[in-house]
Amino acid sequence: PGGKSILVTFEKRVEYAELVEKERLRESVKQAEAIRKGLNLVIPEGLINLLTWRELESLVCGKPILDIELLRQNTVYRFCSENDPVIEFFWRALKEFTPEERSMYLRFVWGRSRLPLTSKDFPMKHQIETLKLSLIH
Repeated sequence: PGGKSILVTFEKRVEYAELVEKERLRESVKQAEAIRKGLNLVIPEGLINLLTWRELESLVCGKPILDIELLRQNTVYRFCSENDPVIEFFWRALKEFTPEERSMYLRFVWGRSRLPLTSKDFPMKHQIETLKLSLIH
């Protein structure tokens, strides 16, 4: 407070540098605490230090490679069934996608690029719906 009006002299330069450093280290404490609380919702506090960065990333972000079978197990169908030819073509096409294309598909339909680790972690099911067009004569 009031530091804006205090002139930094050569004699006070070290004190100034130390105060700036102290403030810069404190400025993101709230954000770091929010991140820590969020991580603790996924991983108990004492266990984070036991994980590698890859294990932590997987637990927080999901699997980096889209597991088609996991997606298939967590898919619901509307106005179609998983045995319809168009649905079988869909799954066949998805299997032929590159990992990057699968990730892009998931981002397009779900707003995220990775799947949760297990079926119980799905916040909602993947849904495939076919359009029923009525013909007008």
